[in-house]
Amino acid sequence: YLEYSDNNRVEDNTASNNTNEGIHIRLSNDNNLSGNNVSHSETGILLWHADRSSIVANTVSHNVYGVFAESSMYGTFVGNLMTENGFYLEGQAWQWNNHFIDTSNTVNGRPVRYWKNVTGGTVPLDAGQVILANCTGVTVEDQNISEATVGIAIGYSSGNTISHNALSSNSVSGIMLDSSEHITLSQNTAYDNTYGISIFYGIPYLGRNNITSNTISLNWRGILFSHSSENFADNNTISENGRGFDLFWSDGNVLSNNSIRFNSEHGVSVIASNGNRAVRNLIYSSGLGVSVRFSTGNTIYHNDFVDNPQSAYDDSVENQWDDGYPSGGNYWSDYTGVDLSSGPNQDQPGSDGIGDTPYDKIGVNEDRYPLMSPMTTIIPRPPESLRAYLSGDALENVTIQWDLSPDDGNGLGSVVGYEVYRGSAYSPDGSGYGLVASLTNGTSSTVDNYSGEGDPNTYFYRVCAVDTSNNSACADDQAAKFTRPLSPGPNLISIPLIQSDESVETVLQTVEYDKAWFYDSSSREWNWFMKHKGYRRGLWNVNQTMGIWINVTQNSNLTVAGIVPAQTVIRLTAGWNLVSFPSFNTTYTVADLKAETGATRVEGYDPAPPYHLRVLGDGEMLQAGYGYWVEAQADADWIVEVA
Repeated sequence: YLEYSDNNRVEDNTASNNTNEGIHIRLSNDNNLSGNNVSHSETGILLWHADRSSIVANTVSHNVYGVFAESSMYGTFVGNLMTENGFYLEGQAWQWNNHFIDTSNTVNGRPVRYWKNVTGGTVPLDAGQVILANCTGVTVEDQNISEATVGIAIGYSSGNTISHNALSSNSVSGIMLDSSEHITLSQNTAYDNTYGISIFYGIPYLGRNNITSNTISLNWRGILFSHSSENFADNNTISENGRGFDLFWSDGNVLSNNSIRFNSEHGVSVIASNGNRAVRNLIYSSGLGVSVRFSTGNTIYHNDFVDNPQSAYDDSVENQWDDGYPSGGNYWSDYTGVDLSSGPNQDQPGSDGIGDTPYDKIGVNEDRYPLMSPMTTIIPRPPESLRAYLSGDALENVTIQWDLSPDDGNGLGSVVGYEVYRGSAYSPDGSGYGLVASLTNGTSSTVDNYSGEGDPNTYFYRVCAVDTSNNSACADDQAAKFTRPLSPGPNLISIPLIQSDESVETVLQTVEYDKAWFYDSSSREWNWFMKHKGYRRGLWNVNQTMGIWINVTQNSNLTVAGIVPAQTVIRLTAGWNLVSFPSFNTTYTVADLKAETGATRVEGYDPAPPYHLRVLGDGEMLQAGYGYWVEAQADADWIVEVA
């Protein structure tokens, strides 16, 4: 702990298991920290009003905040190795963007992408953490960032697009906006973070950000607006968080068409926030559907409140829970009134779709015109945890299993059965697949007879839950069976599916072979398995990232069943790598691989001896089920999408 003391050197220390900070520099300038190992504390290294700090070659791991620079300027951060934490910047605009942080800093082995004062451009795909400071028009997409402090941090920026990123297990936030406006956050997935998306301090106190079509789940707080206003959140799925939306001192925000489900505390919490609007949201089975406290001028109408232990609470009559007559208020699944009358005073003959008496279970407030029917189509939750494997005496069948929908036989949507669809060409939404099984509720498996070993086709399967109104919801994953014929001799193969059992004996069970071998680029060693001798050196399992040589002894099929990987990250190390292509994209070329990874040479299978390899041209397509040699000039992550 250094305070009011300049020009210090803190070198080669070990600090761990501290309640607060491992190293704390406070109101001290021109210090040098290098070679320190700081772990398992609240904050690894804290700089508070500490300018011109040099933070070099430290190992910072397993802290909530890795390196925290608050109200500090002109820091130099080089070569710091951070694991399960990262950088956290806090302060004014000039304090966000006056540091030097290069890509020699890593989070979980991947570079920190710190862009400052940048206009336009797309952040490379390999980021362990992204920090944008005073940037305009920058795109951050297709990143997969986990176990950092903040996955994507944006400060004092505008007009950026953050889309199709996966943010998980970050100790503070998946995506954080600080004093930024006109940012588009679209189709991101944030789960198991403290905050899924957190938005602080608009300009001034105005956010004006667009948050649309994101999936936010299993966070302590789903989406937080704190001192940030005029944000627009539409069509997000926010489930199984502590609180779904959390508004604190934030005015004029609009929440619309969101699916807010199974949040343990509140679906929407509004505290000291005025003039917000919540319209056409599904608020289902959350501890308290909507809570409004110390707030005025908020309007909440045309929402569906379904099966919440307590639907709503409001401590002020200065908020409005309906849109007047005849537009109406909200649908409440616990409303017990009837609809026999009509009119603004519900005193005219004939029903009008509005309850004749107000819904009065909202603290001191009420919905004067409760709706008798939901505004939105309420669909059931899908089946979960798909598995697939070959079955039958000759492995001639494909068995598909799943966990039942939580709404099987009860709850939202009340699932009455399952439908299984099959297609021979991959489609993300199952377009073109045909129905192969229709099953009653309570059923968690099906067998597709004679579609396994012996059937030369590749098949893809979707499993969907169906409710009493014939609404359906399909599992996020797809199952599949893949077949590739093999001729005697050396073959270079791969497995494009995620296997339940990755043991080499099970994965290769349909192939007649005597030896399989694999080159591990991380250790620069060959591993192998001798089938008939039961002898192996290191080759125990085969997964979807590996290219495998196999010596086939007679004509065989490589037939496997499993789950289609939505995205696979394959780590390339400098030099030669033996990898798979776990994708069913039929237009992906060698040139695409080179452009995305910096690889300079790709070799593929050739049946001709002696090497059974040839150099592939840039225009050639990569294929599922084949292995490839890839020569990389530097370490890189190759992110392979399913299609």
